[in-house]
Amino acid sequence: ALNAPVNSTSASGSAPSSPRGLSPHMGDLWLFFGCRKPDWDYLYRSDLEKFHTRRALARLTVAFSRADADRVVYVQDRMRENGKELARLILQKRAHIYVCGDGMKMARDVHACLIDILATEGNLGNAAGALLDKCAREGRYLRDIWS
Repeated sequence: ALNAPVNSTSASGSAPSSPRGLSPHMGDLWLFFGCRKPDWDYLYRSDLEKFHTRRALARLTVAFSRADADRVVYVQDRMRENGKELARLILQKRAHIYVCGDGMKMARDVHACLIDILATEGNLGNAAGALLDKCAREGRYLRDIWS
């Protein structure tokens, strides 16, 4: 999920119909969600779509790695497709980045993708990794990962 800037989110089980529970200082939420198949493991699909429809999520970008036998699409592919905007949000709007999921491959690949986006689209070159480290120290880059 990408957010510029964030304080807190609602933990209710249903999509809010009003801003109640959302911080008035919260920027737009952009969720990149990935799973294998939309009809098999797209957890909370209806809730996420309600969040998006009701504008609790400004953007919902999904990736399904096994939906099409001819084309594998991961979250990091969707991130690269939106790299220029992601770099702008991180560098100019001080976006907060939350990575949740598998630590063996996904989190590592998303981290490398963020470095690549910041290096190329953000023109940071070799300083991209240091910027992500700084974001982590500032609490703007958090990872909830497991193996």
